[in-house]
Amino acid sequence: MPSVAGGLLRNIHMMLMQALGWPVCWRAQRERLERVRAFLSVVPVVMLLAGCLLVALSALPATAQQRPSPAPAATAPVVRIGVLAYRGDTHARQRWQPLIACLQRQVPQYRFELVQMTLNSAADLLARGDVSFIITNPGHFVMLRQRFPLSALATLVRHTPDGRAVMHFGSVIFTRAASDIRDMAAARGRVVAAVSRDAFGGFLVGWREFRRLGLDLLDDDVRMYFTGFPQDNIVATVLDGRADVGIVRTGLLESMVREGRLRLQDVRVLNPVPQAGFPWLVSSRLYPEWPFVVRDGVSRELAGLVAAALLKMEEEQVRRRCGLEFGWAAPLSYGEVERLLHEFEQAREQRNATRDWLLWVALLAVAVAAFAAAWLWRQRQAEELKVQARVASGGISLAERARFDELTRRELQVLACLCEGLSSKEIAQRLGIAPKTVEYHRTNLLKKTGFSSTTKMVSVAARLGLDTCPGKTREKTGEAPGGDS
Repeated sequence: MPSVAGGLLRNIHMMLMQALGWPVCWRAQRERLERVRAFLSVVPVVMLLAGCLLVALSALPATAQQRPSPAPAATAPVVRIGVLAYRGDTHARQRWQPLIACLQRQVPQYRFELVQMTLNSAADLLARGDVSFIITNPGHFVMLRQRFPLSALATLVRHTPDGRAVMHFGSVIFTRAASDIRDMAAARGRVVAAVSRDAFGGFLVGWREFRRLGLDLLDDDVRMYFTGFPQDNIVATVLDGRADVGIVRTGLLESMVREGRLRLQDVRVLNPVPQAGFPWLVSSRLYPEWPFVVRDGVSRELAGLVAAALLKMEEEQVRRRCGLEFGWAAPLSYGEVERLLHEFEQAREQRNATRDWLLWVALLAVAVAAFAAAWLWRQRQAEELKVQARVASGGISLAERARFDELTRRELQVLACLCEGLSSKEIAQRLGIAPKTVEYHRTNLLKKTGFSSTTKMVSVAARLGLDTCPGKTREKTGEAPGGDS
């Protein structure tokens, strides 16, 4: 810089000397020349200062952009935003805290706070009024809207590195690469891992695809294994063999690959569905992305400010300044999500109705069996009472009555005929058996009852009411002794 300035001064000096006319009035011209030199000696310093000032001014906007927005006043109203932590608390903070900071920068008159929630805790937070907004999956939103007055302000837009804007997602159904399962139909009789029965991308979307193939995950065709959040657990469960098939939302496998926690060649996607313009592996139809939801009771001013700030995030410059990988657009229709949940509810009601019918049939069978058992017991009790009455009236002891308890049906028939005074031949004709068989039974009767004579035995039997001899006569069968017991 000094050499350039010196050369410039010399050129200007020569030009001035020529212009002033050197021979004329040497003293006056010399004084003028000294003044010019003094002025020009200041020029390099002024130019240097001006350059520095320009550099500082050009850098000032970039510095201002990077400077964080001033913190809201301690008295600013607190606005809590609940976020479904489907991959755990740490991932939720890393993913959604930049959004909170971006809202804070654009709406500084409020103080925004992040509240992590689960599928079960969201309803309690809304019921207590602990959150003003929630960010959750579309199925959870539709379920909560049946209990609380909620509205979608915007729908999430995922921006991929290649410049695509994606507003839909689905489920990816996968197994181990070494598994013998080649398609979803082969999951029958296997263990299928999912988040829970209420999870959207982690169960319901996959349930619909399995049902379309004739396999209902609610029935006994498969064994469900619910891991809960985070969905990363489902991948680990399949890889270590505790489950055969897993259901997760789209994009999760690719995220775990980027994080170095999964090799894509270790899994096999079942029934991959090509979707034009969709950048991730998918096994299902697509549904609208997560909504940003406002609950009833939030002021129109606050809802409007937040909605405007969300839509502003769709600008690339704003996303870059806030460090966001996603933006927000006007809310999409969630009608297809409602239809899926309606199908699921109908299937569950039908299953419950079938189960209730089977339960009633089982209860009826138990009631009939109990009634029959009670009737038989009462009949037996009545017979016992009759026997006891006969024993009491005939002066027969219970010990003597017990002598006849071990007799067979044929022996009782022979005894009854003996009570009528029939001979062995007549008994044989009456019962249709051989006379030798009758003699065999008569001998056994005396042994079993312990009586010393047939007369004593017949006397006691008659008083016990065992004297009714069958009246039907059958032809002689030629039974050998001992052939009929």
